Formats: sequence, structure tokens, C-alpha cells
Amino acid sequence: MSKKIRVRISWRKEEPLKMAGVARGTVTAMTGNSNFTSPEIDLKDVENAATRVENAWANRKNGPVAKDELNNSSNDLDNYLHTQADYVTKIAKGDSTIIHSAGFESTENVAMARSTVQEDPEAPICTPLSGGGMKVNVKGKSKVTNYCFVLVVDGVMNVTIQNSQMIMPAGSTNTHLINSTKHIAIFTGLPTLKNIQVAVVYINSAGASGISPVTIASTIV
Repeated sequence: MSKKIRVRISWRKEEPLKMAGVARGTVTAMTGNSNFTSPEIDLKDVENAATRVENAWANRKNGPVAKDELNNSSNDLDNYLHTQADYVTKIAKGDSTIIHSAGFESTENVAMARSTVQEDPEAPICTPLSGGGMKVNVKGKSKVTNYCFVLVVDGVMNVTIQNSQMIMPAGSTNTHLINSTKHIAIFTGLPTLKNIQVAVVYINSAGASGISPVTIASTIV
């Protein structure tokens, strides 16, 4: 009997800023999401906990009290994410698409990545460019031949990977893809002053990895 697909614990409290990024991604994805009408942890509390971690990180060198605050805030956010992950797993009932719509990764993606690319995708770095452009990059990986960048404008990252194929919801008009042999991509012609979500999938001759953690950014004029 196969194991039930669950939320993957893709963050580490030892990496506070990345953990805060994951938290903000879940807040964006779950806001207005009809699958999650009663989150176990209020989304505003998750957002505030992420802000607390980011502030604690910025002040971490200001003595032992500041170090304690970083440790305490990281533990609190980690606990929030675990609790929210359990809630999402319960609601999803093994449906990886529902898990992904909450901004979390699923254990299905891990199994697929290990059998194919064997690289864990990392959250891309986004740099807004004037005129509605967005530069997106990740670190180059020796075992990766292609980087498939996915960008969603004012929406939820609900792209999934099935049998090494990228699946987008029917009728999706706000999702943009760039498949490149380079680990840097530039999206152009995007609407300005819009919130976006960006993720990346690693590809090689063995197939495709799972989808990376989502990065949140905004376009500029």
C-alpha cells in the first residue's frame, strides 16, 4: 500500500529567512483559497510571525538577547508552519494539487525528484525590471540541463508535475513559462504593479524534479 501524499516539510528553522519566505508563500496562496476556509493558524498570525523572524534576523548581531529572539521567533514560526501543514494535509486528503495550491510542497514531488533529477529545486531569486519585466535566477546545477521557470500574475501557483510533464489548469491566462538551458530567465511584458509568484522545475534526461518553493515579488513601472 502506497503512503498517503502529505505536505512536505521543505523548510528548516536553521535557515530563518528561507523559512519566512515559505511562510509568506503559504499566506499568499491560501488567502481567498476556497479549499482552506478555516486555517488552523490565522494567516495574519503566520504573516506576523514571518515578519518577526525577518526583523530578528536583521538584529541578530546585537547581543545575546537579539540571538535569543532569533531563536525564539524561528521556533514559533516553525511550529506555525508544522501546524498549518498538518491542516493542509488533512484538507487535501492525498491530493497533491490541493497541497500545492496552499503554497506547500508535497511528498509526491520528493519521490519524483529522487527518481529523476535527484536535485532539490530551490526558491528562485527575483529582480523587478522597469516596464513590467522580471529577472529570475537560481544557482546553476551540474546535473540539470534545463530550467523551467513558472511565473503566475495575481494568482495561485497551481502548476503540478505529472509523469515529468508540467500540468496547468485549463484556461489559465495568468501563468507564464520559460524553459531555458540557462539558470537565468527574463520575463517581459508583464502587467505593472502586480503581485507575482515564481517557481522553478529542474529537468534532465531522467525527467523532471518537483516544483521549488515559491518566491513572491511585485512588478514595477
